[in-house]
Amino acid sequence: MPNTAPVPTPQPLPDTQPEHLDPLQRRRRRIRSLAALAWLLMLSVITVSAFIRLSQSGVGCADWPVCYEQAAGHASAHPWLGLARATHRVTASAMLLVVLGLLVATGRRTPDLRHERRLALGVLLLTLWLAGLGALMRGASAPAVVLGNLLGGLATLALCGRLLVCGSDRTAPAPSLRRWAWWAMLLVFFQAAFGGLIDARHAASSCQHLSECADLARAAGWDWRVLSPWPAASAAGELAPQARGAWLHLLHRLGALLLVPVLATLAWKALRQGFSIPAIGVFVLLVLELTLGSLLAATGFPLPLALAHNLVAALLLTLLAGLA
Repeated sequence: MPNTAPVPTPQPLPDTQPEHLDPLQRRRRRIRSLAALAWLLMLSVITVSAFIRLSQSGVGCADWPVCYEQAAGHASAHPWLGLARATHRVTASAMLLVVLGLLVATGRRTPDLRHERRLALGVLLLTLWLAGLGALMRGASAPAVVLGNLLGGLATLALCGRLLVCGSDRTAPAPSLRRWAWWAMLLVFFQAAFGGLIDARHAASSCQHLSECADLARAAGWDWRVLSPWPAASAAGELAPQARGAWLHLLHRLGALLLVPVLATLAWKALRQGFSIPAIGVFVLLVLELTLGSLLAATGFPLPLALAHNLVAALLLTLLAGLA
């Protein structure tokens, strides 16, 4: 007899096109798209700002390290400095417009996205802070101004990275993993601060090896006041430039040694919880950052390596913000 069993009707695949999503999903997708654009713009601002800052401090000048010690005479010699300043202004303006769009997208009360709205407001406040600092301190290279720009930009990037994962379908990280991510972010911020102070104090060539940095810092009497970004509160004027920079190099390299086990533990925990891509990303970026840092000191701080070192730190911070 012929087989008369009913043929099962194939079930249609769930439609995930934007027009078939519910209002909450559409809104969250729009917010993540704006957050991705804001993240890209902020990463561009940080990179261009690093290029301007490092070029003005003399990093990568032709007659290293003699030209670096006389950086004021070489600050305007880089042929791309004018283009970089114009790019920075345009990108920062576009960033402000995108952030305003983010605030509008998260501001509606129905449905209420309170967490996303707080993050968007934080991004807006930091963007306004950076804009105000740039307008008031245009051309200033004081350590406090450098730190305000550098850390403010990294904090803005981290908040944009956090917005990228808000409302996604992924499983939330366990509290223990989030704590490790917060500690790692704090260490990355400290590392960025020490690196920014090295640039601001023209201390890149102060010492090469950890033991040499420790000897110079010991010769300075372990005076912690040399670490202050405020010249009036610092004893920096009483010390040789090598002694001032040795403190910063010493802390920056000790911080890198501390960051290795912290990030390794975080990557292991993330891998065990199923966050394989962030775990591999953290490990790869850690190895790359340590390699670039070693090459910087060994090759006389070429500008492309210094920019890459700054960029990798920003990418690492974004991954950590997504896990925090």
